[in-house]
Amino acid sequence: MPFRPPKKLDLEAIGQYALRLLGQRARSVAELRQKLRARAEREADVDQVIARLKALRVLDDRQFAENYADSQARDNRVGRQRVLRQLAQKRVAWSGSCAGSSQPSTLPSRVI
Repeated sequence: MPFRPPKKLDLEAIGQYALRLLGQRARSVAELRQKLRARAEREADVDQVIARLKALRVLDDRQFAENYADSQARDNRVGRQRVLRQLAQKRVAWSGSCAGSSQPSTLPSRVI
């Protein structure tokens, strides 16, 4: 069976797709943007959906990073530097105050 590219979605459908993706698991803004770009008819639709999700506080990189770091610390699996590296791989914009600084950051204390 030949490969068929996924159907391109209009504004309403791309918004529903974004909610479905966020319902599966938390995602960073960059991760969600990449997924939506692959399926959207127009780039402007992606920007509009992202802006709407941010306004509704459904999509927030800071909250994503804090929740991710907390879950990693709670499971006692990784240290602070690894969490920061993993967040960078997920393309999460993080404040310079926590990256590479010896000062306490907003990451949970168990990770620091």
